[in-house]
Amino acid sequence: MTYSGSVKAASSSDDFFFYPSESSNKDPQALKQYKIKGKVYYALGGGRYVKALNVSKINGQYVFIKQPTYVIPRADMYVLNKDLKETSKVVRAGSEVKIDQVLIDTDYTDPQLYVRIAGTKDQFLYWTDAGDYPDEDEGNFSFRFFMDDNHNFAESTQSLVTFKQGLEKTTPLYNEQGQLIDLGGKYLEKAARGNFLPENNYQVDYARYIWVPSEKKAELFYHLIGTTFSMRDPHSKYEYTWVKQNVGSVYVKASDVTFKGLKVKTQNTAEEATKLAEK
Repeated sequence: MTYSGSVKAASSSDDFFFYPSESSNKDPQALKQYKIKGKVYYALGGGRYVKALNVSKINGQYVFIKQPTYVIPRADMYVLNKDLKETSKVVRAGSEVKIDQVLIDTDYTDPQLYVRIAGTKDQFLYWTDAGDYPDEDEGNFSFRFFMDDNHNFAESTQSLVTFKQGLEKTTPLYNEQGQLIDLGGKYLEKAARGNFLPENNYQVDYARYIWVPSEKKAELFYHLIGTTFSMRDPHSKYEYTWVKQNVGSVYVKASDVTFKGLKVKTQNTAEEATKLAEK
């Protein structure tokens, strides 16, 4: 497309943008965008304009959009839930499916790319390997416009904690009485899958203030989902040895971890936990 004006750094007010090259997803660029009767246009010069919705490439690079767009499945597809399991819902080949997020699941040797169906929180479609994005010839569906793939799948669908630096080799766990659990020198660490080491993120389902007897005060904790976890035993004669251990219902101190993902509900207050301990 031959356009009037020059390329500039994209701003937050630009609905459409593109990147300088196929190998870069930094420094987004844009053309000046004109709003005419509520629609976005580019200037062609000589008083002529073209709808931005009709331009898929600028300077040979794919145009991205900030607003929800749609994809067109190449074949019938099952909709996936937040656990990436097939549901009974099917989207048909050739139909326009509105989406509002592009997400990458990094819990694989080769990260995988998904899109979220607009208006839902837990319905997704699988595209293909994230390394192929963006490419209009790849994947299980085509995009009307590409969207930034800066959403992490796990963080967009789960509530997660990661132990802070310095605690990765101890991963202190507590019971509901605020007592530190003896792990016998072992610590939480997800087992390797081949040469791939998953991120040590752990799902939580709620927050709660618990009285800690050793500190004589109430602290905020997160409750881990599950009771059996993969653990590393540094005293094993083999360098990479993981064991499964049932530790029961456990908590982690909020001050020991970094929280990310969906917010969780806090079940009580520090004052309530303190009063309960005083009874």
